[in-house]
Amino acid sequence: MGIHALLSLTNLAANQLLVIDRNGNVTIINAGEAVPEGAIILDPNSNNLMPEQEPRPVAQLVDAEGNAQPITDDIEQILAALEEGADPTALDDDLAPAAGGLQSSSITGSASIERDGAETIASTQFDTSGFEAIGLSRTQSLSLLNLLQAPTAPIPPIPPVDPEEPVSPIVISSITGDNAAEGSNNTFSVSLSGTTIAETTIVLTLAGDTATKGVDFNGTSVVVVINGVSQTVPVNEDGTFQVTVPTNTNSFSVQVTTIDDNIYEGNETFTLSGAGTNGIVTGTATITDDGSNGGTDDRPSVANISSPTVSEGESATFDVSLSNASTTATTVTLTLAGGSATAGTDFTSTEVTITYQDGKTEKVAVNSQGQFTVNVPANDASFSVSVKTTDDDVYEGSESFTLSGKTATQTSTIKGTATIKDDGSVTPPDLPAD
Repeated sequence: MGIHALLSLTNLAANQLLVIDRNGNVTIINAGEAVPEGAIILDPNSNNLMPEQEPRPVAQLVDAEGNAQPITDDIEQILAALEEGADPTALDDDLAPAAGGLQSSSITGSASIERDGAETIASTQFDTSGFEAIGLSRTQSLSLLNLLQAPTAPIPPIPPVDPEEPVSPIVISSITGDNAAEGSNNTFSVSLSGTTIAETTIVLTLAGDTATKGVDFNGTSVVVVINGVSQTVPVNEDGTFQVTVPTNTNSFSVQVTTIDDNIYEGNETFTLSGAGTNGIVTGTATITDDGSNGGTDDRPSVANISSPTVSEGESATFDVSLSNASTTATTVTLTLAGGSATAGTDFTSTEVTITYQDGKTEKVAVNSQGQFTVNVPANDASFSVSVKTTDDDVYEGSESFTLSGKTATQTSTIKGTATIKDDGSVTPPDLPAD
């Protein structure tokens, strides 16, 4: 009798599996329950990707890593040999595991039981070494042969569960998020509490933290990678989505696309969470936009300082532009220096007037080295610096002075040059009437 016939006689209900542990105990469990190392799993209706084909019963052996390894063909071969009266010891060489393969789960030495020579249906009198060669213990082999001998005998129900050692369904063990540059993908690595023995559905929730869903990262779909195969999964408005995990799987990953907005926001985070053994398990991913992780550096820098030309006695206004805005204030360090014009004589070197994007102005003191700082408000990318020039009634020709500046993360300094003329060549600006 083969595995197909054996399982057809055990009258297993839908979604039930027959399990023989390494001590020879035979039980019926529901798909999705934990299975101990070394146990045989007999599944009458294995997952079948071809709906038009009849489901094929399979046998699997759980290895030390918790992975279920197929042994259906090996068992069928041994059973066929036993029914034909062959000596199962002759199968040892063909069925022995290769280097690095499964080893016997028996905790005792290999033992044989002599056959009586009669050509009858297989029974526990047959030599079990053929089964032991594929990793079964002797007690497991005897239990399997007993089932074969009397497949309609009652199978013990699932024993009462020790309250201190409950059998739990497959849930999430851990979620680990990574760091990724803005505009690339963040990846969450999801580990399960065990290896699935049947198709399992895992529900996850994608949520913003300091990063905003739909603004800083894609909140409508994710890419799930299972055993090297990628699939796009839609995300509901509340951030939930489902992952269908196939049999014999204990982990997968979830990729989330981030959005490059050319605004410096600093590190931003968002989360992926799901049900674990002791509550909700959460992983955090970080989006960077400071040039790390191979991305573009969005930290603002001084991009340009204009070079105004004014008549002596007027204010020279330098327009300062930043490379981009920031969600937080940006500090710019500036230096006012004389050229052919002399600081304190041809222009005021102790105070300047700052005009921000919203039109507000501020007077800022300049130190003895000509330095001062401007705190550019969040989301602004420009401002202006006005410097008073001195009308001294002495013709000096064209004179110049400079304004240079940079941000804390900027290596090179940007400079603008103001020119003072006292030959009447510059038309003074229209001034409002008193």
